[in-house]
Amino acid sequence: MRVGHTKQMSRGRSRRTTGSLRAPADTRRPFARVAAWPAPAVSFALLLLTVCLPLPAASDDTLWYRSIGVEEGLSQNFVPAMVSDHDGFMWIGTANGLNRWNGYEFERYRYDRERPDSLSSPTVYGLHVDRRGNVWVGPPTGLNRFDPISNGFQRHGSAFLGRTGRPVPVEVITSDLAGRVWFGWYGDPRLRQFDPRTGQGHEYVIPGTEQY
Repeated sequence: MRVGHTKQMSRGRSRRTTGSLRAPADTRRPFARVAAWPAPAVSFALLLLTVCLPLPAASDDTLWYRSIGVEEGLSQNFVPAMVSDHDGFMWIGTANGLNRWNGYEFERYRYDRERPDSLSSPTVYGLHVDRRGNVWVGPPTGLNRFDPISNGFQRHGSAFLGRTGRPVPVEVITSDLAGRVWFGWYGDPRLRQFDPRTGQGHEYVIPGTEQY
């Protein structure tokens, strides 16, 4: 049984927006104009370009896209984080759960207080895929890792507890060549390192921020 998530298929005929982004004639940087968009619009532009149609051979400066949103099953239109895994799935984090897009439909993953293998929070700030293909999720309640065998999540928030005794939030995630996961959040001048092999965590204070 799959727990902590639901699969959402688009119903009826949904409105899909298609279009293109063309770079100015004096530049080869197709994202030059996108940089001035509001943050939610930039998030969606990146999503749309990731699932874009093939680029036409006639022009290298035109990026074709297709809108994918709530009408297609996305849990929410505000997208703080996105990542593509080694199998080609798009993972999309929102303030109302995590979504996995297979190119046709969404599968949703949500927080369920009755399920210890669900997400530890409905809000997803950050996403990262390491060299081994593990999908790491950054909610405000500590580091999570997707388990493809159970189709659930392992919670590692207890490895990093704040002053209140609660797991520290995770907003930015990356990993090194040794497989260790590094993360941080904007409210704390520390980097945290988690070793999946040992389950141990370490904290590093950023030089010059000791007074905070």
